[in-house]
Amino acid sequence: MTGKEILQAKGLVKQFDGVRAVDRVDFSLAQGEICALIGPNGAGKTTLINLLAGQLHPDAGSITFAGQNVTRWKTHRRARLGLARTFQIAALFPSLTIREHVEAALQADRLRLHQSVSVEQVAEDILQLCELGGKLELRARELSHGDQRLLELAMALARRPKLLLLDEPAAGLSSRETDRLIQRIAGIRDMAILIVEHDMNVVFQLAQRITVIHRGRILAQGPPQEIQRDPRVQEVYLGEP
Repeated sequence: MTGKEILQAKGLVKQFDGVRAVDRVDFSLAQGEICALIGPNGAGKTTLINLLAGQLHPDAGSITFAGQNVTRWKTHRRARLGLARTFQIAALFPSLTIREHVEAALQADRLRLHQSVSVEQVAEDILQLCELGGKLELRARELSHGDQRLLELAMALARRPKLLLLDEPAAGLSSRETDRLIQRIAGIRDMAILIVEHDMNVVFQLAQRITVIHRGRILAQGPPQEIQRDPRVQEVYLGEP
């Protein structure tokens, strides 16, 4: 079930060397909603997610998150407000264990944890949710690519975000690993999720709404069945006339 809007972006513009990678984009996300952002390579997906996360600042437009105008906020301020992100390439420390990764993420947000809460227990609970409970003492370098993706998801969840941005979470995964990831994401509750993904199996299984971006502009938005039938989307992205 979705609630009121947690994120609103209005009139976003981002230009590089005179080319508009994002061109007057309006986008919103409701509490509890899972939305997928899709489009061909070079469409502007990564630029848009970088604007929402704070890695980039727009040349024009505004971003409101959790009731605050965060347009010029840096990433760490947005994180403290409840925004978490994963990246196309997992940012892990090879020599640290799974447990240490998640505990470090929790300690970074210690002020938001009740003083009576055990960091160790919360870390174990999150890792159980992500199907990593039996591998707590394994080091990141010992993990399969699929488990590394799940660990990155666990670290993001440790921040207890209001909004979770997933940047190509299924990249490089086998079909079996992808299925595990889909199950874990589908089990997440009480937060908005925006997924940037090329794997349409992931998109159609998880997304309640799909936003299609093309040449920096929103081409179409709607439920998966509607997007699948849209002739404009078929032509520019799904490869059908």
